[in-house]
Amino acid sequence: QEDFESLTAWMIDVFREHGVRIDKVYHCPHHPDISGECDCRKPKPGMLLDAAKELDIDMENSLLIGDSERDIEAAYAAGLTQAYLLSAEEVETSAIQNIHALSELTC
Repeated sequence: QEDFESLTAWMIDVFREHGVRIDKVYHCPHHPDISGECDCRKPKPGMLLDAAKELDIDMENSLLIGDSERDIEAAYAAGLTQAYLLSAEEVETSAIQNIHALSELTC
């Protein structure tokens, strides 16, 4: 948890230095083998639903870029209609598109 908090603080600072504001970082501190099942561990949509409620996010008009199929499954379970899988390899996915770089989504 301490390592996660340090990494998150560093990440938020680096993004801020590049003009990107991060409103909040969500994470699941649970592990099914240790603390049992929860609603926030992907592919369950708990974290996304919490963010939608807390930050007033319109899920139907939002998109998610994830790096695992679990991210994509959580996005669809939370009501998002656009989910992209960021992967160096071509993999089978339920995402709209398998992208290799974020620049593929920019105009």
